[in-house]
Amino acid sequence: MTAVIEFLTAKAGWIVAMAMGLVGRLLYHTTLVQRGRRKFFSRALLLELPIAVGMGCIAHGFCALLRIEGDGAAAIIAAVSYIGPHWVDAVYTVWLARVGGEKKD
Repeated sequence: MTAVIEFLTAKAGWIVAMAMGLVGRLLYHTTLVQRGRRKFFSRALLLELPIAVGMGCIAHGFCALLRIEGDGAAAIIAAVSYIGPHWVDAVYTVWLARVGGEKKD
């Protein structure tokens, strides 16, 4: 039992990241349900799970890079997970264009 507690303590940041990622994507899914674009219990809800985990990992790494911990990190992870991968791709594309010197059309 102590091994489990030690493992969870060591990985607490990642566990929070996954939980907040799930919360963020659930908020996004619920918004689409309220707009009538999806049914709540559908395959789309299952497809949100890998996105939530991935966005949680990306946001956790971002918070670690900026040395943001605690409630601030949890809020950033939930927000990034809500916004989703398309936003991250758009920001990365703009950043690459600026760093690489390419002009955006």
